[in-house]
Amino acid sequence: MGTRATFIPTVAAIFTLFVAATGTSAHSQTMAEYAALCANPNPETRLKACTELLSDSSGADVSATNVYNNRGQAYSELGQTSFAIRDFDRAIEAWPSNAHAYSNRGLAYNDLGQPQRAIEDFDNAIKADPKSASAYNNRCYVLSEIDRPKDAISDCEQALKLAPGDAKMLDTLGYVRFRLGEYSQAIDAYDAALKVSPGLAVSLYARGIAKERLGDAQGNNDMRAAIEIDKTIAKRLEKVGVTSEPAFPR
Repeated sequence: MGTRATFIPTVAAIFTLFVAATGTSAHSQTMAEYAALCANPNPETRLKACTELLSDSSGADVSATNVYNNRGQAYSELGQTSFAIRDFDRAIEAWPSNAHAYSNRGLAYNDLGQPQRAIEDFDNAIKADPKSASAYNNRCYVLSEIDRPKDAISDCEQALKLAPGDAKMLDTLGYVRFRLGEYSQAIDAYDAALKVSPGLAVSLYARGIAKERLGDAQGNNDMRAAIEIDKTIAKRLEKVGVTSEPAFPR
């Protein structure tokens, strides 16, 4: 798969779009509704609403950067990565300190198989917002993907300092430990993630594989339970090397 579930796509929070005073009250109400829908979890709903907002604005104000960012994230979720990058570019042009847009564009570049460009964007996200736990988490994951897992650990740890107990960030740490062959530490991280989010299939399945690597037959129980939650989990994790057979150099 292009991205792991542990990525934290940083869609901007619901924002208020200021509608020009020259518009009718009905028009203002419609724009306010689109503004709320532009942060909707459903990517197709978000895409349509954000597009309506952009067709009605100059694209140059502070709200526009959030609209472009949210629409770009919708494009990413729908697999239209080139369109996503274009919107993240525009979000950054409108507000060069938009850490959300940098981090999201980094995810998109990683989806395109350009990890170095992804890391540059995560670097810029962290410069714009040194407290961006998601940017540290995402950079941690991509560093591990390009066989720099030891360099990734400090980013994972920093992400967890900024967002203590975040299940998906704990899962990322578990994945990096797994890549290092540190299966006991990986299990510790997955245990912590599952304590917070017991239904997190990615952690449950990976913990089962880590147990299996250590010769613990109970790992099969975790794997079966994860598959009950997410039928696709085995194939998705196989693509990133989380399998019964060692796939990473150590």
